[in-house]
Amino acid sequence: AAAVSGAAGFGGAHLLLPLLSNIVGPTTAIPLLTLGQIIGNLSRIYFGFSKIQWRPVGLFLITALPAALFGSTTFVELPKDLIQRLIGIAILVFVGFRLLNRKSSLRHRQLLMGGGAVVGFLSDLVGSAGPIGAAVFLELKLPPLVYIASEASTALCIHAVKMAVYEQHLSLKPSQWLLVVILGVGMIIGHCLVKKLSLAFQKRHSEDL
Repeated sequence: AAAVSGAAGFGGAHLLLPLLSNIVGPTTAIPLLTLGQIIGNLSRIYFGFSKIQWRPVGLFLITALPAALFGSTTFVELPKDLIQRLIGIAILVFVGFRLLNRKSSLRHRQLLMGGGAVVGFLSDLVGSAGPIGAAVFLELKLPPLVYIASEASTALCIHAVKMAVYEQHLSLKPSQWLLVVILGVGMIIGHCLVKKLSLAFQKRHSEDL
């Protein structure tokens, strides 16, 4: 999952969420996944910190963070069976969104702020809205490493807001914290692998040129 998200900028959460929901239940799966995503996004940022484009990141977060706060507050009050259905619907919608995505006619400022609000709310409500956030940043035509690091910085901030709310309402068992560690280590390894493969590909491509 980390290798996929490290290469594409999204998708890791949607691979892990059904598995975690089956293991620990939907209510615990999203906070657990959020912690894993915080670790994963930190590693993505570390590998490309100097490349982050702070202006589009700031525009995106202006609306994403308030929406994330509202979405996470709504999540903790939803029935478990409804959360499970929302997770399934969200995965199908996000896959369809990427398959049907077309170039946007909106200006970058409108796209970033509107996309931030949608991503912030949905990410907290159903675990992740990575494909939508990725589509927004892909519209900026950024180089791959710049795109991945910039999108990861917005995801990190959204996940931090989520955990601030979840921590007040939900508590993880000691065995579940072990899962967080396993997720985090796995994500770091996946991102390191993608980073090395990317550098090797770029080197070979430059040599061929």
